[in-house]
This record gives sequence, structure tokens and C-alpha cells, in this order.
Amino acid sequence: MRRAAVSLALLGAGCAWGPGTSFGTVVGGPVSASLPLTAGRTDTPDGSWKTSNGYGIKLDGNAVTLELNNVALLAPPTAASGGGGGTFDPAHPPAGYTLCHNGHCHRTDGAVKTYDEIQADLAGGGTAAAATTLVTLAPTVPTVNLAPGGTVQVAFSKCAPNCNLPRGTVSTAKLALNRLLVSGQVQPLAGSPAIGGATRRWKLALALGDLALAGPLAVKVDRDQPATRYLSGQLTLTDKVFDGIDWARLASQADPIELDADQATNELLIANLGKSTWVPKLDTTAIAQ
Repeated sequence: MRRAAVSLALLGAGCAWGPGTSFGTVVGGPVSASLPLTAGRTDTPDGSWKTSNGYGIKLDGNAVTLELNNVALLAPPTAASGGGGGTFDPAHPPAGYTLCHNGHCHRTDGAVKTYDEIQADLAGGGTAAAATTLVTLAPTVPTVNLAPGGTVQVAFSKCAPNCNLPRGTVSTAKLALNRLLVSGQVQPLAGSPAIGGATRRWKLALALGDLALAGPLAVKVDRDQPATRYLSGQLTLTDKVFDGIDWARLASQADPIELDADQATNELLIANLGKSTWVPKLDTTAIAQ
């Protein structure tokens, strides 16, 4: 397995910070991206990637290509006064939300909100302010190629507006994804519906819209804390990404099957990708590159 790491330099900040002297600095640390396959995913006769509904996937170049948009550090949201809408429970999302996991929830209109933002909405009676974006960091090279079972380098640079830390709390690091690009072959495994041939070619160039993975943090920044923080983390792309695709329904397309040409498939793929995990850290000790 190829081991990778990436340097990030991010600005962190907290709730209700105004202009003033810096209380610290964020320095880049190692960040990695991986695509592990869980047990049973490759127990097929030809070693193809098995989906939950009985199809075998082979990837061109043995990799998926993921375009990253940016990473943002957020301050906790401030609830509006006069609220009292209850306590947020990820296991029982409020009306208008579907899947909640990994520190964020998917809304029925396609938006993604962090647990903090939803709790603030409830506390503020639906009028709470969103979590404040303190900085975004664009990747130096936005495209990463992830091979199943491998780990690759993810690189970001340029703090905006700078890399200083005002006094407060860093509550969330949100990783926004841009596009998923991949092509390959699919074949039905024993007992699965036919797809108009033993194998079919397919391709995908899926714009991910507002999809972002929120990683919770609870980092206090003030004069009593260490002046320098080192950001590291792990992006783990889910191996459920191709689960549930109705290949038999799409079989009427000519080769290659264009997955992104079908709206229902687009929505399924985005929901599947939302099951990926992003675990950021802000530590006080530098980690070797």
C-alpha cells in the first residue's frame, strides 16, 4: 500500500471573533485519502468489486478520480434568541432531513448541514445563524486517484484570509467535494438481473454540488493554549459508492452506459458518497511528513 501525506495550512477561529491580534497559528500536517474495501467486497471469481445488489465492478486504471473543492474551518453557530425548538438527535433527524452521520445531515433539498448548525436551528426556532466559515483552503492539485485498498496524497495550500487563529473555538472542519470521475466495466453476478450482455462498459462524470463531509472538532484557542496547532486528518471514501445502481434499468443505453445521464442514479451516488468519512485533527505536536 502506498502511504501518503499532505500539508495543509489553515486558519482556525471561533465563535463571535472580531478583528484583533492573533491568538495562534495553524501549520500543515499529514492528511491522507484512502478507499478501503471491506470484507466480502472482492470475493468474486475474477476479484471484481462486488456491490450490495449483486454486480461486479472493474475500474479503468483500477482507480476512481475524485476532485476536491476546499476545506473550511468553522466556528460554532450562534442560535437566535427566543428559540426553544428542542435537542437534536442524529438518530432521529428533524423534519426535512434524511441521513445523519459523520457530523452532518443531508437535507431533502440536497443541502448538507453540520450537527452544530441543526442544533442551532432548533434552538433558534429555525432562525439561527449558520456556522461561520472562518477560512477555506483550496487544494494545490484538486484531483486525486484512489485505488481500492490504497492511500494517496491530498495537498492543500493558501490560507484565506491568513493562517492566524483569533480567540475562540474551532468546532468543525468541512471538506467539500467537487466531482467524481470514473469508468469501467460491470457484470451481473449469479442471480442478478441481466444487463444486455456478459459485461457492459460504463462511465461517470458526476458533479457533487453541495456535498461536503463535516468533521467535528472542539479546539479552544486563547492565550492559555499552545500558539501553534497542526492539522492532520483522514478522508476515507466509502466502498458503498456503487451500491444499489439499477444496472438492469440502465441496460437500454448504448455502451458506455452514462451513469450521470440518469437523475435517479445521480441522487443515489451522491447519497452513497455522503457515507464517506472525514476525520480532521488539530494537534499541538507536529507529525512527521
